[in-house]
Amino acid sequence: MPRSPEHPTSYQSPRQGAAPPRQAAGRRSRDGEGPRAYPTRMLILAGLFSWAIGAQAPCASAASAVGTAVSDDAHGDGGVRALGPFYPTAIRAAVEETEGDAELTPYPAFRAELIALVRRKAQEVRPLDINDRAAGLLGGRGRPAVVFEPQEVQTFWRACSQDPVSILRAMALIARVVHRMDVVFYMNGSDMRAAFDDNGLESGFAMPVANLAMFAYIPDASRAEPDFQCRFLAVYEKSYAHSPPTEVVNATLRIGSGDTALFQNPWDESAPVISGHIVEGDMIYGAHGVGAVGIRGVAGRKRGFVGALQRVLFFLPEAITGMVLRDGDLYIDALVDQRIEDFESSGYAVHAREPDRSSWRR
Repeated sequence: MPRSPEHPTSYQSPRQGAAPPRQAAGRRSRDGEGPRAYPTRMLILAGLFSWAIGAQAPCASAASAVGTAVSDDAHGDGGVRALGPFYPTAIRAAVEETEGDAELTPYPAFRAELIALVRRKAQEVRPLDINDRAAGLLGGRGRPAVVFEPQEVQTFWRACSQDPVSILRAMALIARVVHRMDVVFYMNGSDMRAAFDDNGLESGFAMPVANLAMFAYIPDASRAEPDFQCRFLAVYEKSYAHSPPTEVVNATLRIGSGDTALFQNPWDESAPVISGHIVEGDMIYGAHGVGAVGIRGVAGRKRGFVGALQRVLFFLPEAITGMVLRDGDLYIDALVDQRIEDFESSGYAVHAREPDRSSWRR
């Protein structure tokens, strides 16, 4: 597909000239390390500190320093009232903005679940306190962060199947929340697999979560691009071959083919340190489309006769660099650029699985 200013995946990514993502300690990479800025994050951390002090010795001066108490119920169903007087104003504002987000209107079940999730998670924001290997990949200990619990992952994907919502759009809508809150959201990879299996769901877009150890949405306040929402990071226990539907990507992919980093499961204190395989990129939502760009860590080999010849040689690096929704169509920057018309209404949303079929195992 020829490139043009109208091509949705022409959005500028770090590899195309924007500031590169922060490099974690111990990370093996070819990229450099750029400066970071945390204006909102400093406000949140200051607020969390005051919140902790106030919980033991409440005082009016601390309340006025961090934010004004929310004493009314503007939405009639709890709203941000439960956050209390010591909670950072920035997080309360992010909750209210999500509650009024018009982009969620076409997806009522998903909207209700996302709003409930955001309200709940806003009360759970704490400085990141997990093992150093995992924390380093998320930006280091002390960053404001929340973790998705197993049941929350279950109900989230179940809500996606009720509207239905494509997995790519669902991820981008969460990324908008992460951008507003400036808080790391992370989850256990095994919970992702269990959510699809336990609910009998098909991801629709062959989401590669086999061998996924951890998935995270990571805010970056230093990034000024208008459509940029946050980074995403997937850590895999091993690199492996993945075969998406031919009509989506006519290639066999090698997931986790790029950078590696030492990783220890933050949900298991006795877990060994392993060499985690990294897939990462940027989530965007705006005029350039909805989806993921600047993807790194996925190699590929074309199917068919050309692939058979290539098999003797190697997988090509950076096989997929962008997947963006625009006007209902999916644009893919891959070994061969593809456009799938009416993607979100062609059975690619999260839906009930056909018998004996699971896209994440494909």
